[in-house]
Parts: sequence; C-alpha cells; structure tokens
Amino acid sequence: DDPLIARLQAPADDASPAYVDAWSIAHPGAPHPPTVGWHDKAQWEDRTPCFDFVFVSADMAGQVRRMTVDLATDASDHQPLLLEIDA
Repeated sequence: DDPLIARLQAPADDASPAYVDAWSIAHPGAPHPPTVGWHDKAQWEDRTPCFDFVFVSADMAGQVRRMTVDLATDASDHQPLLLEIDA
C-alpha cells in the first residue's frame, strides 16, 4: 500500500515493461518478511518493517525461481536478500 512502491511498479512509458515485486512472484499472497530491525532492537525499537525489495521487469517475471530473506545473520541492521533467476 506504499505509494512509492506503486510508482516503482507503474510503467515508465509505453516502451518499458513495468517492474514487479520478486517476493510476490516467488511467494504469492505471503507478506514480506522483515528486512530491518530483526536483530538491531536498539535502532528499531521492536519494529521489524520491510524496507528492502527486489524488483524485476515484467518480461523477466517468469524467470524468478526463488526469493529469500536471510534472517539468521546479524551483520547489519538490514537483512540480506537473495533472488534466484533462470538465465
């Protein structure tokens, strides 16, 4: 429901394909997992929102195979994202 996310997914012009959220392709209907504040409670005060996204062009959407968020590492206040696509 974020207007900035909606803007990113709107076509730029008639010649460019729209961008699609890779998480939604790999996990239809599933909410995005938290990508910040999972381990760093000092900065995020018990909030764990999703701030990090990966978008692919609509013409590549069929190539998305897997999208994950690594919740195990505490190397940063943001969690790593992994996108696996077919070449």
